[in-house]
Amino acid sequence: MGKINVQPVVEEILLSDYRPAPYNPREIKEGAMSGLRHSLEKFGYVDLIIVNKRTGHIVGGHQRWKVIQEEGVEKITAIVVDVDEATERQMNLELNNPEITGNW
Repeated sequence: MGKINVQPVVEEILLSDYRPAPYNPREIKEGAMSGLRHSLEKFGYVDLIIVNKRTGHIVGGHQRWKVIQEEGVEKITAIVVDVDEATERQMNLELNNPEITGNW
């Protein structure tokens, strides 16, 4: 078996139990947020938000969380990790790193 965990912990969570990580590097402009909302409306919630149950922070998916929360959704399915804050920060930075996500 490989070294990559291909079976993440997926759970239904309350959005109100989690909050954006205060150090999250990603920002989004109004036009891009509108595009994200349109994409979620068209295709649905197909890219799960990642949360850390230890800290209560969102690790990945801050902008999707905003759109979904604005829609009044209370519960979602999310990937749940249980890591210390240093590991959480590293995970967040790597999820947002354009150098390892490819180019258009």
